[in-house]
Amino acid sequence: SANQRSLTYADLAADPEAIHPYLARIAPFERHAFVALNTAFLHEGAFIQLPPRVALRHPIHLLFLSAKPSGGLPTMVHPRVLAIAGANSQCSIVETYAGPAGTRYFTHPVSQIVVGEDAALQHYALQHEGRDAAHVHGIHLQAARSAACTLHSVSVGGALVRNGGVGGLNGGIGIRISRPSLFGVSPRCELRIARSIACSAPLSNGDTTMRLG
Repeated sequence: SANQRSLTYADLAADPEAIHPYLARIAPFERHAFVALNTAFLHEGAFIQLPPRVALRHPIHLLFLSAKPSGGLPTMVHPRVLAIAGANSQCSIVETYAGPAGTRYFTHPVSQIVVGEDAALQHYALQHEGRDAAHVHGIHLQAARSAACTLHSVSVGGALVRNGGVGGLNGGIGIRISRPSLFGVSPRCELRIARSIACSAPLSNGDTTMRLG
């Protein structure tokens, strides 16, 4: 059953105490240069928190649009998304990034996703930037015991596109992570994909499935 009233969604700056424990722990800037860059310019983004045992019937859609600058100079934006799905919860999150054609700009989002024990989360990253844009997206995932998470990537447009996924497994039992991707890229686009998994607890049986690609 869906309970939209239990869902918390706000700007990152609205509740600093709630987001502070997650910002550096899930996406550590010490080990990732692009996370450090995003953190240095961190002043906007979205915070989503789904309580335990809540299932949403409809997806949450976050739309990030880059506007054409008035001065004509290239611009860059560094949005941050923090999504927390409580234990035994279910939800789908869609992030869409788009911008004007014929304009040089750099979109550099970092998404931090926390999936609680026995929770299920579907994440969709839709990139539809202008053909002269650069887009570098880092997705950092932390999954608890028996969590299920699927990361979908759809990229269309952009001159330089890089999608990176980093997963951290806590518990190591029954975790299911998969990342199917679909790319419709113009001949001008240089596409780079980077994915890795780090496990902070020993895998004690054969129930952990990680399928990236």
